[in-house]
Amino acid sequence: MLINLASVWLRGRLTGRMSGFYLVSAGALVIIVSKMRLSWENVAVWGVVLTLAGSLLSALRAAKGRSPLTEFMGKMWRKQFSDTPL
Repeated sequence: MLINLASVWLRGRLTGRMSGFYLVSAGALVIIVSKMRLSWENVAVWGVVLTLAGSLLSALRAAKGRSPLTEFMGKMWRKQFSDTPL
């Protein structure tokens, strides 16, 4: 769950679209709360639905152009070598 949150957060930060991260965060919170309360175990399904919807929204919206990881690595590469005189 933490890896998914981190992945969707990074993708959201790189693309500027955080709605997927908000859905994944809400889903993770619902899952955690439902597991803490024994009578709320059926609510965990809604957490899974929110998490899945947020992950899909994030992945589908990032599909335009290059991947967020490639974009991030390109920015880091340009930043590192743009200060170096030729």
